[in-house]
Amino acid sequence: MAANNPLPNLESIAMESVLDLNLDSTPITTWLAQQRTTATLDPAALRRSLIARMIWQVSYQRSPGLIANVAYLLGWRTWGAQPRTTLAADICLLRRALAAAGHHLAYSIDPANRGLYIRGRPALDPQLERGIRGAFAEVDPAQTAILARQTPAERFAEAAAMIEFVQQAGALRLRQRQPHLSEEQALYLVRQRKIA
Repeated sequence: MAANNPLPNLESIAMESVLDLNLDSTPITTWLAQQRTTATLDPAALRRSLIARMIWQVSYQRSPGLIANVAYLLGWRTWGAQPRTTLAADICLLRRALAAAGHHLAYSIDPANRGLYIRGRPALDPQLERGIRGAFAEVDPAQTAILARQTPAERFAEAAAMIEFVQQAGALRLRQRQPHLSEEQALYLVRQRKIA
């Protein structure tokens, strides 16, 4: 009966494969570049870790999309001769590994949201939440009230004045480093972002 099972022995795969299940909102390409630089994951573990990260970042992933996206990032060879069978084995292994890490990999049959997702995943990743909190902390209610009373033309004029101030300050700093430049040349270089 074991000879008819198309899936490989998951126990032996689990013992030989170390996965990166530190899931967060780091962009997939950035994470992949980091993994290729450190080269700590074997090709199968890289594929499985990539699948987990894709499901974490975008819920309701389905088999054709996962296979195509992983092939796009890692190449078709990563799947072997039978991509669907390889993916099925990977999902079984990921279910166990994610459960050990405290996550539950599930499949939704809801017609509006059909596919794999990680149950209990926070609506916002902690990295994003910290960034949003920091941005809100910088909002000044008094300044917001002033902006609300201004017309669009007044807000535009204020923004243009701020841009002009920043450009003038940049030209002044550039002229301090390169005294041979005229004020007009320095301002042109700052506006063109050709400052050295």
